[in-house]
Amino acid sequence: MKNGSFSTITPSDDDGERMIVTLTKGELQKIVFDAVSAALERRRPEVLLYDYDGLVNVGKAAEYLSVSKAWLYKNSGRLPFAKKVGGALRFDRRGVRRWLESQRR
Repeated sequence: MKNGSFSTITPSDDDGERMIVTLTKGELQKIVFDAVSAALERRRPEVLLYDYDGLVNVGKAAEYLSVSKAWLYKNSGRLPFAKKVGGALRFDRRGVRRWLESQRR
């Protein structure tokens, strides 16, 4: 089930109901990332780029960098923190911070 830009997992009403599921490491990381991001965003959106490392979507990166989404898409090829993940463009938080620090010098 989708909730905004985040995946959400709805627990079963039947505690006795069990499923065996096979996930890749990346799929599990995405589920955990989405859950943590959604929880943090409900409290303080700005915490997402400072409190932990991982990937953010184009909207969050654009907001943090104070640029447009179009600028990010256009320049993603020369940004060292831009990553293609399953066909989607994502931005590494740690890389964004390092890049911003290097631009200030």
